[in-house]
Amino acid sequence: MLKCNGKISARQCFIMFIILTLSPGIRIFPTECSDFAGKAAWLSPVISAIPLVVLYLILDGFFRKKNIKNLSDAFTAALGTPLSKAVLTLYLMHYFLLFCIYIRYYSARFLSTIYTDADIRFFIITILAVAYIAARGKIEAIFRFSEITFLFFTLILFTLFAFLMPEVKLANIYPVTFDDTFPVMRASLVISAIWGYMLLPFFLGENIGDKENIKKYGKQSTIYIVFITVCLMVTVVGILSHTVAQRMSYAFFAAVKLITIIESYDRFEPIVLAVWVFADFIIITFFALIIMNIIKNLFSLSETKNLATPVMSLGYIGSRFLTSNIFELQVFSVEFALYANLILMYLIPVLTFLIGKIRKKF
Repeated sequence: MLKCNGKISARQCFIMFIILTLSPGIRIFPTECSDFAGKAAWLSPVISAIPLVVLYLILDGFFRKKNIKNLSDAFTAALGTPLSKAVLTLYLMHYFLLFCIYIRYYSARFLSTIYTDADIRFFIITILAVAYIAARGKIEAIFRFSEITFLFFTLILFTLFAFLMPEVKLANIYPVTFDDTFPVMRASLVISAIWGYMLLPFFLGENIGDKENIKKYGKQSTIYIVFITVCLMVTVVGILSHTVAQRMSYAFFAAVKLITIIESYDRFEPIVLAVWVFADFIIITFFALIIMNIIKNLFSLSETKNLATPVMSLGYIGSRFLTSNIFELQVFSVEFALYANLILMYLIPVLTFLIGKIRKKF
């Protein structure tokens, strides 16, 4: 961790990336990958590692130039000011959409698990109030909190995997044949869409003090996230089977409920939910920070703290009226948001890098 005031490290950025992917990954990956790839769903993270490697190499290429302080600077250098502002506007609109989606998912998770009769507005207002305070604080504080959450999340996940692995039925994940190649590649797009969040921390690139370490920590985080996701897919699909997992909104919760280590304590669900809440808080707060930072760069503002109030207010409105129920939210996320992620998180950075190389900007 860097000791300089107001600075964060590349290591913290990639830890933040992992936190950003764990919560939506646990919710989406088992269901969608089982639907596309069946028994072979557990292989899809391995394929998704390829575009992830490309992404962190592109980020490393962007920041080799000392005049490139953040991703906004990279877009401006490669595309010119008018086009870069248009691209940033697309990112702003999409990230605000994701911001609203995650607020709604956070609230819906409580309604579907513990507080089934509560008013969803209470959870929305609560998380936005806490995120408002965090977004107006020092940026390094949220990154330090993400490190603590990362350690706790890792401990919980590895513990759960250790208890779940003996319950895995080999027949549910094997055999895998050559005919599974294209279904696995199709399923890998779902994972890649979420793993594209690696791009997000680098919108705050001016706060990163050791950008020369992007490649090093990019490699380490890729190995970690691939391993964790393979374990997730093996346990969920291996225990429930792909036909059951693809029909469940929270398949990992269903698998966790099967743990019966001690007769008097046979459910790990409250532990998973508690850690999930911390991860969702980080996701919502971080998307707010990114939105505020993009607005700052678009309109050449001097600071972002005063943007917290309008961003949170619009987040409340958007999360309330984006969809009418959790089913519509899930359909919207899978049918639109994931594909938009692939374009904005991979295609645009790749094209920007290639154009910048041609123009000798990187």
